[in-house]
Amino acid sequence: MYTSSKVDIDTLPTEVVLLTPATGPSGTPSSTPSETPSSSVVAPPPRSVSCTTASRLPITQYMLLKMGHLAHSADMRASRVEVEVPKMIE
Repeated sequence: MYTSSKVDIDTLPTEVVLLTPATGPSGTPSSTPSETPSSSVVAPPPRSVSCTTASRLPITQYMLLKMGHLAHSADMRASRVEVEVPKMIE
């Protein structure tokens, strides 16, 4: 079971979707100029070279659910504090 509650977001992998044209039966690209991506589509800047891709694990559904649970828990605690602090001041 995964028990760590700390997540270093700098070590999370970034995924870049590369648009590649489909190849036709002769092995040549079958895309037309209108299908080419615009120059406004820019890949994110590369991360530090010191980070190795092999050591990073993908975010799993379990991790996403755990992060959602932690966020909900923090929200609930914050709302309880907001209710209790005025009572302490009175």
